[in-house]
Amino acid sequence: MVPKVPIPDWFLAPIKTIGRCNTPLSMLVIGMIVDTDSLESDLQNGWYLDSDVPIGYGLGSSGMVVAAVYDRYARNRSQDAMFLKTLFARMEGNFHGSSSGVDPLQCYLGKPFKITSEGLELFDDGFLHSGIQICLIDTNIKSNTKPLVEYFKRQREDDAFLTGFQNDYLPYVTGCIDTMIQGDVDGFFAMLQGLTLAQRRFFEPMIPKSTTELFESTYDFRFGVKILGSGGGGYILGFTDDWHKAASVLQGRDVLWL
Repeated sequence: MVPKVPIPDWFLAPIKTIGRCNTPLSMLVIGMIVDTDSLESDLQNGWYLDSDVPIGYGLGSSGMVVAAVYDRYARNRSQDAMFLKTLFARMEGNFHGSSSGVDPLQCYLGKPFKITSEGLELFDDGFLHSGIQICLIDTNIKSNTKPLVEYFKRQREDDAFLTGFQNDYLPYVTGCIDTMIQGDVDGFFAMLQGLTLAQRRFFEPMIPKSTTELFESTYDFRFGVKILGSGGGGYILGFTDDWHKAASVLQGRDVLWL
């Protein structure tokens, strides 16, 4: 492995603890599944992970590390996606305290998917309708995931917040996912409008002040945004059906069209 982009020690340090945590699952299972001795030996010998995923930008940099570690050091690679999700959640939890395992699973599989009651549903790369155009909006702010995750977990302890989140936020998330998969462009942007506004209610501290207007403005075309990762900076995901009008609205910002 020839390094090009070194990952800072503070970023790789949690991975070195895999298999040494104070929980039976980490000590007995992860250490058996992943060859942590070889991993630590390679790190001590100066190995790095070659990556162009920015750290602290909500693009799954910790998930990418977990997927890469499993791909390189797994003793026997499992084909069970839901097992991998559980394993990856525990591994990625070393970075910011809590993880669903979804980000590292996506990095590992390299394909879009939806988790259903029956398991994992994979999609081809070209499933996205041409009427939905996507961009990444750079806030030029690096964010630390862990404190924002901890903030959200504390908020969920409030019954009123949790009820509102379940009733007034999650349906928009599910609606956006389902309509996007179905190719229902009108339905998608209707759900996205609700999701964009709901983020102001439930994730106010995670929205950088420099981007607040994107979450509250109305436009004469279909356009909406979503924070990535834990928010607080990094990239914001933008959706539109009119590239030219969106580019005008985003003029002066660093934008990457996908």
